[in-house]
Amino acid sequence: MEQKNCVITITNQFCSLGRKTANRLGQLLDIPCYNEELIRETAKELDLSAQIVDENEERAHRIVDEYLFPMFQRLGNRTNVTQNMIFDAQRKIIRRMADDESCIIVGRCSDFVLEEYKNVIRFFIYAPYEVRVRNCVEELQIKESAARRLVTKKDEERKSYQLNYAGYLPESIHHKDLSVNSAVFGVEGTAQLLAQAVRERFHLE
Repeated sequence: MEQKNCVITITNQFCSLGRKTANRLGQLLDIPCYNEELIRETAKELDLSAQIVDENEERAHRIVDEYLFPMFQRLGNRTNVTQNMIFDAQRKIIRRMADDESCIIVGRCSDFVLEEYKNVIRFFIYAPYEVRVRNCVEELQIKESAARRLVTKKDEERKSYQLNYAGYLPESIHHKDLSVNSAVFGVEGTAQLLAQAVRERFHLE
């Protein structure tokens, strides 16, 4: 496909400060960053409440064997009907956004959804487990024990979700152009690094 827009997809580990980084990147590049907006657009598309969309998207049942046996991936049996409806709606919305304007799209298997697009750069933001636990405690104001459970749970859900719909893990280097440890650079440093990568990739001033 030939597109003129500059589209950025950001996949991030839970509490790696990926969302804050994505918002800052949008400010640096002066383009919109779509995250919570996708929830509202999906809810409108499906005539569901935003709460239902938020509770069901990017979640799937925990898997174990498929990490070792990839031939069992993408069987579609770890999600429910509502989640499948949400994914299909979000896929259409994400493609519409990418067709209409330069933008940043956070999560929702957007790297997979736009895999045939030529005008996309795909980032993965991660951080060490202990750093993410600390971020979780500070961001959500919860106890460390609860933060550890939540980080582990979210990691499992996101990995299962991506495997179910895309057939590969969120951190797969074969489907990313650049992966960055946000614990090294912080939100501002990571956003600046990604902004420079975007400028180089799309020959922007």
